[in-house]
Amino acid sequence: MTLVRQNSDTPITFSVLMPIYGGTNPDYLAQALNSIVTQTRPADECVIVVDGPVPSEIVAVVSKLMLDDPKIKGKLVQLGSNMGLGHALHEGVKACK
Repeated sequence: MTLVRQNSDTPITFSVLMPIYGGTNPDYLAQALNSIVTQTRPADECVIVVDGPVPSEIVAVVSKLMLDDPKIKGKLVQLGSNMGLGHALHEGVKACK
């Protein structure tokens, strides 16, 4: 399915922006990412902002999705330290198409 802007032939594109941090539950993250992949209209890109250091379980979930699923065009934005949700979202928006 291709969505088109009204009065235009340009297809609509959209990004999914997801910030994660050290307290993110790996099971919930896997469910959320799986939901993104299985949508009727897949996102054109998935930008994941890693807000500071995260446990290896979270890294494994993100790596599996970005490496194993060809439907996801993923971008990873790594912040050096936990800067908070607002800053993470700001950096993520800058990375979106």
